[in-house]
Amino acid sequence: MNENGSKKREWVKTAAIIFLTVMLILTFFSNTFMNYSLPEVATVYVQSGTITAKIRGSGVVESSDPYNVEVKESRKVAEVAVKVGDTVQKGDVLVYLEDAESEELKAAIDALEEAERAYETALLSAEVTAADIQAANSHISTATYRQRITAAQNAVTAAENEVKAAQKTVDLLQAESDAAAADVNGNETDAEKAYNVAKTNLENAQYLKDTANAEWSEKKNWVDALRRQIEQDEQISGSDVSGLRGQLYEAEAEANSAQSRYNNANLEVEKWQLSFDRAKKLMEAEQGLTDKDLADAKRDLKDKEELLEEKKEDLADLTGQISRSLGLEKQQEAIAKAEELVNELTEKSIGATITAPISGVVTAVNVKAGGTTSIGNPVMVMQPEGKGFTMSFSVTNEQAKRVSVGDQAELVNAWRYNDVTVTLASIKPDPNEPGQKKLLTFDVAGEVTAGQSLNLSVGQKSANYDLIVPKFQKVAESRGQSRYYVRGTFTRNNLDFSKDVLHLADLGFEQISVEPVVAGPEADYAIREADLPVLKDEYDALASEMLRRRKEGKGFNFFHFMIDLEGGPCVAKRLSGCGSGTEYLAVTPWGDLYPCHQFVGNEKFLMGNVEEGILRNDIRDEFKCCNVYAKEKCRKCFARFYCSGGCAANAYNFHGDINEAYDVGCELERKRVECAIMLKAAEAEL
Repeated sequence: MNENGSKKREWVKTAAIIFLTVMLILTFFSNTFMNYSLPEVATVYVQSGTITAKIRGSGVVESSDPYNVEVKESRKVAEVAVKVGDTVQKGDVLVYLEDAESEELKAAIDALEEAERAYETALLSAEVTAADIQAANSHISTATYRQRITAAQNAVTAAENEVKAAQKTVDLLQAESDAAAADVNGNETDAEKAYNVAKTNLENAQYLKDTANAEWSEKKNWVDALRRQIEQDEQISGSDVSGLRGQLYEAEAEANSAQSRYNNANLEVEKWQLSFDRAKKLMEAEQGLTDKDLADAKRDLKDKEELLEEKKEDLADLTGQISRSLGLEKQQEAIAKAEELVNELTEKSIGATITAPISGVVTAVNVKAGGTTSIGNPVMVMQPEGKGFTMSFSVTNEQAKRVSVGDQAELVNAWRYNDVTVTLASIKPDPNEPGQKKLLTFDVAGEVTAGQSLNLSVGQKSANYDLIVPKFQKVAESRGQSRYYVRGTFTRNNLDFSKDVLHLADLGFEQISVEPVVAGPEADYAIREADLPVLKDEYDALASEMLRRRKEGKGFNFFHFMIDLEGGPCVAKRLSGCGSGTEYLAVTPWGDLYPCHQFVGNEKFLMGNVEEGILRNDIRDEFKCCNVYAKEKCRKCFARFYCSGGCAANAYNFHGDINEAYDVGCELERKRVECAIMLKAAEAEL
C-alpha cells in the first residue's frame, strides 16, 4: 500500500514537473509566436541637429522625345509580339491583328453605298439630261468649259451690240421721218450737206471695217494653226500640250475680240450706208425717208432683240449644263475614292500587322491580345534610338533656391545602377502650383528605361539622410522585407504625405506606415478639418499608385490599407479595440500604473502601482465599457468594426471623454477603409 502510494506521488510529481516545464517554454516563446502576427517596430527619440539643405525627390524616367505608334483604324489584336524594354528595328512586327472587318472598313463600305445611292438619285433627276451625263462621263476639262462660257458670253455681247445699232438706226430714221413731215419742202443745201457728211462717214466706216476684217482673218489663222499643232502633239505619247492650250485660249479670246470689232465696224458701215442712201434720195427726190424704210428698220430691231434673248438663253443653258455635269463628276469622284478606301482596308483586313515605324526601345504597350486598337490612342510608345531621357519632381520655392541648372544629382542606392548620370536641366514653375512650387527637370543618361523610378538627392550634401537610409535598407533586406515597418509621421506642414510613402517604396521598403500627427489645435503643425479634402485626395492617389505598382509586380504594404475582409480580430477586439486599461497597462519607471502610455502623467487616470496593485477599479470599469456601442458617433459608422472606436486617449484629449470620438481621425479612418476595400476589390480582378 505504501509502495503504491509512493509510486503515485512520484507520478504526480513527474507530471507536475512536465506541466510546469511546458508552461515555462510556452511562456518563454509566447512573445515570439505573437511576433509572427504583429509587426515589429522600433522608435527613437528626437535629437537636436542641423537641418540639411539637401533636396530629395523621386520621379519616373520619361523619354525626352517619345514616339507614339498609332493606327488609322480600330482592329482586334491577335497577338502582341513585343514587351516593354524590347529593342526593335524599323519594320519589325509589333502587333498581329485578327482577320476581320474593322470599324473603319464597315464605315467605308457604308460611305461607298451612300455615295452610289446619291449618284443614282441625281441621275433620276428631271433636270439632268443625257447631254449632262455624257459630259460628266467625258470628264471635260475646266479650261474647255471656260472657253465655251466665254464664247457664249461673247455671242451675247455681240447680239447686244447689234440691238444697240439697230436701235440707233430706228431712232435716226424716226428723226428724219419726223423732220421730213415737218418740212416737205426741205432745203436743197441741207440735203447736199447731209449727203456729203454721210458719204464721208461711210468711207471712214468702210476703212475701219476692212481693217477689222484683216485683223480678224489673221487671228483666225493663228487659232487654226494652234489647233493643228495641238492635234499633232496629242498623237505623240507623253507630250505636254498644256502650254499650247493656254496659247489657244488667248488666241481664241483675241479672235473673238477681233470679230466683235469687225461686227461693230460692219454695223457702222450699214448705218452710214443707210444714211448715205437717204441723203442721196433726199437730194434726188427732195423727199425724206419713207415710212416703209422706218418699218423695215423696226422689224430688223425686233429680229435682233429676239436673237439677243436666244443668246442669253443659250448662255443660261450652258452654265446649267456645266453645273450639273460637274456635280455628277464630283459624285463619280466620291464613289471612286470610297471604292479605293474600301479596297485598301479590305486588303489590310487579312494578315495585317503593326510594324515598328522607327528603331528604338519599347517603353509602353497599351494593347493586349483580345483587345482592340483605336484611332488616336497609341498602341505602343517607343524611345527612339539615340534619344535621351528626362525625369522631374516638384519642390518648394525655397528648396529651388538651393540648386542651380547644371547641378549633378546623386542617385540613392547608386550601386544598383551602371553608368547613370543625372543633371539638373531646368527649374520652372510647377503647372499645378505655379505660385508655391517649382518643377525640377533632370537629364538622365545611361542604362535606364522609360517608366523606371529613380530616387535623387541634389544640392548641399546631407550627412544624416545618406548615412541612415542605407542602414535602414540593409536592416529591411536582412529581414526579408517582412514583419518590420519603416514608420513616419506627417503633419500639416507636409500634407502631401503620399510622396513620402512612395519615396520610401522607391527606396526599396515594402512594409511602410506613415501616420497623421495627433496634436491639439493650438499646435501649428496639427491636422485641421480644413486639411481633410487634401488628405483624402492623397489617400486616393496613394491607393491608385499602389494598385498600379502591384499590377507591375512592384507592390508594397501600407499599414493603414491592410484590411482582412474574411477573418480578422475576434468580436471582442472589433468592439473595444486595443484593450487599454483592461487587457494591458502602462508602467512608469517609478511603478505607477496607467491605462496606456498616452495617459501617463495625468493623475486622473492613475490606476495604482506595482506594489499595491489596482487601486482605481472605477477607471478599469470605465475603459471596460468603452466600445463602439457606447460611443454615439460610432453606432452608425460603417467603419466601426475596423477601427473599434479609435484611440481612447485621442478622444479624451480632444473631447475630455473616452467615449467620444476624435473627429479628424474618424474622417481619415473612413477614407483609409474605403481605399483598403477598393484595393481588395481591384486585386481580386487581377
